[in-house]
Amino acid sequence: MLMLSSPSTPVSWFPNLRRLSWHADGTHIFAPVLRMALVPSMLVLHVEISSAFDSTFFSVLSSLGTLCPHLKNLTMQIRHQSDDFKLLRQISPFVARPISQLHHLRTLSIWDAGSEVAEHVLKLRAMQSLSLDLRASLAWNEEPRFQFPGFDDLKLFKLSTATIEHASNVFRSLQVVKSKQINIDVTSHNIDETDAGLILFSSNEIATIFSLLITVRERCDHDKLERFSLRIGYSKVLRTALVDFTPLCTFPNLTHLLIEGGHMLISDETLCRLARAWPNLQVLKMNSFIITGSTTEVPSFNGLINLLWCCPALTSLALVIDTTKSDGIDPKCPGGGRCNKRLAFLNLGNSPIKNPVDVALIISGLFPYLKKVDLACWERPPMNTMAHRKADMRKWAIVNNMLCGFSVAKERSIETWSDCL
Repeated sequence: MLMLSSPSTPVSWFPNLRRLSWHADGTHIFAPVLRMALVPSMLVLHVEISSAFDSTFFSVLSSLGTLCPHLKNLTMQIRHQSDDFKLLRQISPFVARPISQLHHLRTLSIWDAGSEVAEHVLKLRAMQSLSLDLRASLAWNEEPRFQFPGFDDLKLFKLSTATIEHASNVFRSLQVVKSKQINIDVTSHNIDETDAGLILFSSNEIATIFSLLITVRERCDHDKLERFSLRIGYSKVLRTALVDFTPLCTFPNLTHLLIEGGHMLISDETLCRLARAWPNLQVLKMNSFIITGSTTEVPSFNGLINLLWCCPALTSLALVIDTTKSDGIDPKCPGGGRCNKRLAFLNLGNSPIKNPVDVALIISGLFPYLKKVDLACWERPPMNTMAHRKADMRKWAIVNNMLCGFSVAKERSIETWSDCL
């Protein structure tokens, strides 16, 4: 601090600095340090602030556009607190103007900083990745009265909102969203997920989810979208039928589809019908948890086999199935001669299981190169508090031990065959 306050101190100690990650408060003590670090060579800036601001710090932020005119990647975050909205409303005017001066931005991650920033971002031809954290904003409680033109060429559009309705209103405010990847994260920062109980979605909320996906279908480019994820993260269980996600069937080029939120009602026929819409699917996460006693509402091994036929490119799969139902399946040749040699990750959540040996044989037959079933989900809520958790985990541990043994045996057979050749 003494060196920075000296008149002989150079303008910057780092005249060629290209990247800066700033994690500090917004008081006048640290303002000279940030001012010294912001140089014209800066290309990547990540600012995370955890406390209130004063005028000195405001003046540094308001000069960002002139201090770093060539900035390409900008991330501005404020650690969420109960008075976030007041804090964001206080700082947004000082952030909006410098951002509107940055004409080379390719990546921007920020909160709702006002219409001035939105209009500027929409005009940027170089913009490739946009992440908006709107959880502390009250502007999306109502449907938008007018529409922005939207985006014609994004690689990633990430949206974080406090409610499903907010996410729908954001998409309604845009005429078009042409992006290869769309991530929607619905989670209120005012709710402590570790303490919240398991709550079922109401019928109105399920209808709202369907309405959101309808809006996504209307606004997004059907051919361009390749990755889509929807995460409902405030400790509620998404108990809805998979047919409610039929609007996503209009995106035939999907390679990644992740729906996180809990329990879904899926039949073998419904799963197969939807899977036919995504022949290029590589990553699928649709259901990683079911409510105990609802095994009639999840697919069986037959549904899993049909899924593999419809989506042969799968490399990662998270899906709860009823492993106790294997009627008509030969454990020695479960797929009828067809298998998936690409799958490297399998998460079956709290799938019901009785006979670990048969389960291991079927899984090994369907995925000959899979070394284990992922069990990390058992350490996270809500599965870490389930009854009979230890007993079920012991059964899945047996499955993994057998899969590991099968994998070692196959590798030795390949080595022996290679030696013979």
